[in-house]
Amino acid sequence: MTNEISPEAARAALASAATTREAVQAEGRWMATYMLSFGLGFGAAALLLGLIENFWLRMGLFLAIWITFVLVMVRWASTRLASARTQARRVAGWWVGTSVLFAVVLFLGTDRFQGQLSYWLPAAALIAAPLVIGGLLERRK
Repeated sequence: MTNEISPEAARAALASAATTREAVQAEGRWMATYMLSFGLGFGAAALLLGLIENFWLRMGLFLAIWITFVLVMVRWASTRLASARTQARRVAGWWVGTSVLFAVVLFLGTDRFQGQLSYWLPAAALIAAPLVIGGLLERRK
């Protein structure tokens, strides 16, 4: 019994492996879109929370929109077929950065700057920045 293969079969197997590798890498790049979307979502959430002065309207809109957004994004992510083994370690810092900035901006601004676009617009950009930058960098991988 011999395990030898012809040169043509070897070339075909290598070509198939390369094609499969490229397809898996392309499918694994979904995290960039996920990060960009959440970065913009966090920024929009900060604007909504900071600019609407009526507490109940603000909370009702925020919860309805944020819960829907998160459910849609998590559902979409669950349909992705691949991700890199090191992806979670690579992107964790970007998620932590946006989350910490979101908490700090809300803590500092909710009472003092409620309804003031001059505070909330730059704050929203600052909040979104880590995930947007991380998503753009991830897209290059």
